[in-house]
Amino acid sequence: MSRSVEPTLALVTGAARGIGAATASRLAAAGWRVLGIDREWGSVPADIETLTVDLSDRGAIQHLVGQLSDRGTISALVNNAGLSPRAALGDLSDETLDQVLQVDLLAAIQITRGVLHQLAENSSIVNVTSVRASRGFADDVAYTAAKGALESITRGLAVELAPRGIRVNAVAPGIVQTAMNETKLRDAAVRDELVSAVPMGRLGTVDEIAAVIEFLVSDAASYVSGTVIAVDGAWSAGR
Repeated sequence: MSRSVEPTLALVTGAARGIGAATASRLAAAGWRVLGIDREWGSVPADIETLTVDLSDRGAIQHLVGQLSDRGTISALVNNAGLSPRAALGDLSDETLDQVLQVDLLAAIQITRGVLHQLAENSSIVNVTSVRASRGFADDVAYTAAKGALESITRGLAVELAPRGIRVNAVAPGIVQTAMNETKLRDAAVRDELVSAVPMGRLGTVDEIAAVIEFLVSDAASYVSGTVIAVDGAWSAGR
């Protein structure tokens, strides 16, 4: 879905691969000027501008916000960057916990806060969370805590920013074929078990998640705010 008005700047974090890369590509194809943010780039996409930023470093985020101040009006912010290490609580180090909370939660807050004054009326913020945020899983405390908090922030900010016409939503992917899941999906038994848990009988694709994000930043979603959309093949509905 392209916007009926002239697309302006869209920021996408975690844009070098997976859902972020698919989102950046779709927005660019729809006419947006896209600024992709990631900690490393295997290759630089031809259709977007890129910045290399380590979101686990608060100082780097402060520097990023300073750089963005010269970019003008922002009409879309997609907080997509995330880490998903698995560890039982007793084995979870302070370092890993801090890193996950920083990248998956605090970076989204810090970037959003930093660009608030640049957000246009009728602009859109989309936070990428996970269906795991609303379900219990062993060995997943750090990730689900961060994503659950991000969903709560999504609802609160939707109310807070509504008077400015700024919409805030979240997309909660289910089991998607991404680089983050590549290792476990290589195991045929694990893959079959995951697929069998999805009522639609297959894994999702990054482009299917990106399509929903594109919808949410478009004028077609002009009255959608404060919601979390699960894109999971009915996995959470049937669980």
